[in-house]
Amino acid sequence: MRAAAGIDFPGTPSTVLGWRGDVTLDRPPRPGFSVSGPYGGLVVAPLPGGRFRLVGLSPDGLTTEWPGDLTLDELRQRTAAIAGEDFGLRDLSWSRTPRPCRKPSAPLSRPEEPPTPSADL
Repeated sequence: MRAAAGIDFPGTPSTVLGWRGDVTLDRPPRPGFSVSGPYGGLVVAPLPGGRFRLVGLSPDGLTTEWPGDLTLDELRQRTAAIAGEDFGLRDLSWSRTPRPCRKPSAPLSRPEEPPTPSADL
């Protein structure tokens, strides 16, 4: 996308594409739910209005080619493969998120000296 627009990009192309979807869940998992395993990783976070954001990474996301938006059924399949169930997932509003591999424009710096603990603690 940047190259097509003529925008300089001081880094390397993404080699991993994650996915996210804002959905309604009929059977939401416990608060703070996250899971990872051989079929990928998934985090479920609450949003306002009773909706949830699913953020995941699947083995087929190890690519440099953007495969397009997932359908509701594909999101259900990925969620069930990773978490063992689809949580009654429905009403998808979609966004797919690449994970850029970009070097920072300036080197990261560290403080000269670490903070010293107070003797009063």
